Amino acid sequence: VKQMPELVLGSVKSNVAHAKEAAGAVALIKALLNSQLGSASPNCHLRVLNPHLDTRGLEDLALINSEPIGQVGVGCSFTSVVSHGYGGSNSQALVWNTTSGFQKVEAQATPLQREVVFWPGGGGELEDEATDCQAYHIVGSWTKWEDPEEMEDEGDGTFGFTVTLGENNFEQFQILLDGDSQRVLHPGQSWGAKNGPVLGPNDTPTAGASAWAID
Repeated sequence: VKQMPELVLGSVKSNVAHAKEAAGAVALIKALLNSQLGSASPNCHLRVLNPHLDTRGLEDLALINSEPIGQVGVGCSFTSVVSHGYGGSNSQALVWNTTSGFQKVEAQATPLQREVVFWPGGGGELEDEATDCQAYHIVGSWTKWEDPEEMEDEGDGTFGFTVTLGENNFEQFQILLDGDSQRVLHPGQSWGAKNGPVLGPNDTPTAGASAWAID
C-alpha cells in the first residue's frame, strides 16, 4: 500500500459523466466511502496525465492517482468535494470521518437444514404403485428431453448419473420411475434447487417447466 501524499485529486465524471446534481451526489458518496476507509479510489480510465496540464510544483504535494492508495496508521481523514454549476456558482463540502480500515470478510457457509422435505413433497403416504420401481431413469435438456437413461445404483439407496454440461454451462433434468414418462419425479417449479422437495410421480405436461437445474 502506498503512503498517501498531502493531497490526492480525483474526479467522478469519468464514471458518471456530467450528470449535474447526480454527479455531485456521487462525488459526495465517493468522498464518504474514501474518508471512512482512509483511502483514495482511482480515477477511471486514467493512465497518463494530459501533458498540457500545468502541474509544476504539485509533484510533491498532490497526486492524481490511477490506482487505489490508502493511508497507513491514521485514525481519521478529511475529504473535500468541489462542484460547479453552469451559472458559475461553486460549492464545496468538507467530509471528516474516522477510518475503519480494511477488514477481510470471511464467508460463512449457511448450514444445510436436514429437514424431511423430500419425496413425497408436503408429506403423506405414497401408494404402492408409486414406490414399485425397478430402476430410476434421468431425462434432461442435454438430450432434448428424449431417451431417458438409467441411473447407476451406488448403494445405500443412492442413484447417480454423470452429466456433461453443454456450451451454456447449465442443464435441467427430471427423474422417471422405470423410464415411464407418466411417472415423473420433479421439484414442482422451474430451476429447482437440490435441497428442495420432490413431487410426483405424475405426468408433467411440459418437461422443462418443472425440473431441477445443474449450473
